[in-house]
Amino acid sequence: MIAVAPSLMSAAFVSFVARRVGAKSWLHVQDFEVDAAYDLGLLRNHSLRKWMLRTEAAILKSFDRVSTISEAMLLRLVIKGLAPNKALEVRNWIDTSAVCPGSRMTKYRRQLNLGEGDIIALYSGTMSNKQGLDLVIEAAVSLEQSHPNVHFILTGEGPHKARLEQMGAGHSNVHFFGLQPNESFNELMATADFHLIPQKAEAADLVLPSKLGAIFASARPVIAMAEEGTGLAAEVTGAGLVIPPGDLSALEVAVCQLSESPALRRRYGDEGRKRALERWDRRTIVRRWAEALQASPTQLGKRKAARQALTTTLHCRWRMRFLCHEGPWPQPAALR
Repeated sequence: MIAVAPSLMSAAFVSFVARRVGAKSWLHVQDFEVDAAYDLGLLRNHSLRKWMLRTEAAILKSFDRVSTISEAMLLRLVIKGLAPNKALEVRNWIDTSAVCPGSRMTKYRRQLNLGEGDIIALYSGTMSNKQGLDLVIEAAVSLEQSHPNVHFILTGEGPHKARLEQMGAGHSNVHFFGLQPNESFNELMATADFHLIPQKAEAADLVLPSKLGAIFASARPVIAMAEEGTGLAAEVTGAGLVIPPGDLSALEVAVCQLSESPALRRRYGDEGRKRALERWDRRTIVRRWAEALQASPTQLGKRKAARQALTTTLHCRWRMRFLCHEGPWPQPAALR
């Protein structure tokens, strides 16, 4: 039985039911919601935090296997007390045949009356507190006069969108779109000359943005806000620029550097596409899921183990056929 967190509290029900019916349980952690809530200042009661962390540790240990989406997050699971032999890295995948390099001249450029000589920096995803998107608007305003051909597009929804729209109002180089349909996703990604992954320092290694796989698959470079030594910085280095979180000056310099160098954009984009195929491709990751799911159980009787292995094998084969044709499981909005 597999649960995906968030929400961790609802996942506890899965491990409980699994124990009652004699099934193996697996928890897949997309982000550490307790750490994020406190590190980003959404919650402040330290007594409550201690209780929540104890509850989190108990839930993690109640599962037979716990996976997460990056090496840094895997290390955090062990720090939280999970036995290393129960932890596994399984990335969120991307369909590299559906998200692939495409022409820059898309319907989005036509809607905004932007041409071949215009440079687009694109943010696509949730507009909430942990992204620190205010900095993107500030950079756009600062560069409006000196680099009039550089445009910033923010696509998506979220609790901070209205505030961001107010900040960008009256500036011709700031544009907003709502959520886009799946069939337009590849065209949206191709619209960008480079992508933006803003992130507050407090969110480092609490989550690895799933959008990174799609950015790499689109063969576009990225500017990511991350401290050296974090998982995000390690992923991006060599396929984009890594700048300190909250550093407006560094963001402006990075935007100018990429906007003025087509060769650099092309080199980073090619490297990103290569990484997408090696590290994020759906078939590779689904195969790893299947191999881990089919691992022989050790705590069940031989007869029961054989029966469970047969059931798991059949289930995995069905899941692989389904996933390879229907796409990945839904992901939390905060990670898209």
